[in-house]
Amino acid sequence: MSADLHDQGMTSLLAWVLIDNPSLAFYKKLGGVELERGTYTIGGQTLENVAMGWTDTHHLLELLEEE
Repeated sequence: MSADLHDQGMTSLLAWVLIDNPSLAFYKKLGGVELERGTYTIGGQTLENVAMGWTDTHHLLELLEEE
C-alpha cells in the first residue's frame, strides 16, 4: 500500500490506531510518530486511538523491505 501511495506522489502517511491494538508497537518500530490522540464511541463503548504518522513514505518503504 505505501509503495502505491509513494508512486502516486503521496509522500506522507497517517493511520489512526486503537491504543489497545498490539500492532501499535509495530507501527512505532516502523518509525511512526504519535501525532494526536482521540476517542470515539461505538455501541456505547468509548475507545481511545492515536494518529500515527510518517512524513517520508520512502523511508517507510526501505524499512518494510528489510522486514
